[in-house]
Amino acid sequence: MALHRDAMPFTSDGLNKVDAYGLLNAKIGFERTIKHFGIDLFVGANNITSTKYSYMVFVNQLPDAYMPAPNKINYFTGLNLKYIF
Repeated sequence: MALHRDAMPFTSDGLNKVDAYGLLNAKIGFERTIKHFGIDLFVGANNITSTKYSYMVFVNQLPDAYMPAPNKINYFTGLNLKYIF
């Protein structure tokens, strides 16, 4: 999944802006239901291109009032098991 955010001013005068950025995320998995049991196995990665971006921006605060997000690739995996009545 690709995501693009345009530059955004975070002060009312519009002089201070957060830079535009694009993120690339991916997730792939396997899901199967056998009788009364369900299994979902997946693996993925967020920020594949290691883009530097702001995770949270505080509007009308100091010129550097933002929280930077991790600028490295974040890998994840998961397994969901369920019993279906």
